[in-house]
Amino acid sequence: MELLQTPSPSCAERLGSEVSEIHAKVLRALELYGPMPVEVLVEKTPLFRWVDVLRAVSQLWGDGRLELEYYQGQLMIHAISETDKGKFGEKRGRKWKGNLSS
Repeated sequence: MELLQTPSPSCAERLGSEVSEIHAKVLRALELYGPMPVEVLVEKTPLFRWVDVLRAVSQLWGDGRLELEYYQGQLMIHAISETDKGKFGEKRGRKWKGNLSS
């Protein structure tokens, strides 16, 4: 008798779904709660390790979906909606506001 098994996803496929899941959770947290410091974002996404949240922020910022701002001594993260992205150009999220030396 032969057993039929559902093929398991490859490592790359699993990683891809995990990455898209964390990106979605980060964006959703920012949509729900508005701009927030990195530390708060990590608290709002408790199912993920802090390093994975920071990696997702870096990737989303690089894709122009987040904006970073240094405000009152904290690194603030802002989500950019698709409508805002169209208004300000594709690379709006790469903008850096603030001065780290102050």
